[in-house]
Amino acid sequence: MIGLGLLVSSAALMYATTSHAAIINWQDNVPSATKPFAGNAAQLARLVDNDIMVYSHPSQSLNLASKKGTLHYNNVRFSSAAIIVPAKPEQVKQLLSQYSGYAGLFPTLTKATLLEQSGNITQMKYRIHVPVPIPVLSFNEDVVMQHQVSGNSIQTLIVDSPIQYGTGKFEWFPVDSNHTLVTLTQWGDLDKPKGFLVSTILKAIPEIKQGIPQSVDTFVLETLKRKFSPDGKLPTQGPRQLPYKKLQQDEIQLVQQLNARSGNPVMFIHRPVNMPYSNRAESLQFVSTYATLKAPAARSTQVLGSPANFKNMFRQVSKVQVKPLSKQASEAEVMVKVGLGVIAIPFRINLRYYNEPQNKLYYQANGGDIEYMQGQMQFSPLSNQQTFLSMTSAGKIGDNAPFLLKIGKSLPYSDLLPTVGGAPVFIYKANQYLSNSKNS
Repeated sequence: MIGLGLLVSSAALMYATTSHAAIINWQDNVPSATKPFAGNAAQLARLVDNDIMVYSHPSQSLNLASKKGTLHYNNVRFSSAAIIVPAKPEQVKQLLSQYSGYAGLFPTLTKATLLEQSGNITQMKYRIHVPVPIPVLSFNEDVVMQHQVSGNSIQTLIVDSPIQYGTGKFEWFPVDSNHTLVTLTQWGDLDKPKGFLVSTILKAIPEIKQGIPQSVDTFVLETLKRKFSPDGKLPTQGPRQLPYKKLQQDEIQLVQQLNARSGNPVMFIHRPVNMPYSNRAESLQFVSTYATLKAPAARSTQVLGSPANFKNMFRQVSKVQVKPLSKQASEAEVMVKVGLGVIAIPFRINLRYYNEPQNKLYYQANGGDIEYMQGQMQFSPLSNQQTFLSMTSAGKIGDNAPFLLKIGKSLPYSDLLPTVGGAPVFIYKANQYLSNSKNS
């Protein structure tokens, strides 16, 4: 899933344009990030705590302004993310409303140019530069966006881009005298891209669309986290002691409700920690993902606990070899080939699996081309013959990876975004397999 996550990271940044349009009049119809919480920002802040939280809204219809007039969508699912920063609301507003400062704030955004302004509406052109060692995958393009400030929010409309149509907004809510809850809610039409490269990649791997919204959310809020509250000295964990979200029972029920209403996972991005590897520590940034699997717990555990199923679950997996080590442990070698439409990236994943009490499964990289990967899954039965999956995972590419795989290290936050983007794809493909095998 690391390979798929890398594609998500790059696809989310591939906006390009060569022209700009006049200011477009539009009304803000992006749902508030607090809508799934009945407008209760304090309840959202309690869930967020020290993490970045990413979640989706239920499907809705949308009328979207564009250069071509108003477009109507019947089935749109907005994605939101939230973080608490050590700053006052006015400081957050000042940072986010200085659009020229986005260059230098957000990685890959190298230039910001004012195109037009009218009242509280501003149209900007941003230069995006994503250098990749393979020229065909490099980007040095422009994107035009229109921003509108009102109250405690900034709304944004995509004006011109290969992801042609999209909208979103920042919001900020006071938590206490020195802390602010900052949220981003956004949606983009991934079914109507333009431009050869973006269209080719999305056509070659359509399932990555499942993880692009979460990757965009994380990219933006991780940037704000590093701006307002950079990581200090990293804590060191013990062997197989993963950081995870400690939720109270009422919070678990709320997460399950969010998951059920939207059909998408709820995710928490933790701060990085040092994990022991042989005689050294390696920094990893873990992500806790909560999702519903459409099969009973015993079946879900059996399917996801056996890497041999990956060959039928993911078309990018060409071969799986499993070697039992004991009654509670096994080792798997997974051969993967990710085709981007213009280039294929082959790599090998070696994973060691350990069955643990309470329907838990721990896994860790043991050699292979992805040197650093750890995670744990827990399968909890639900009353409707489905399963509540709790998955905490992290992974990153090491210095000894093959050249084609190492191109992912050229992307921003390459130690985080693959995990974020890969998790929703993993859940999506797992549910597809569980449903198909049940009906076969």
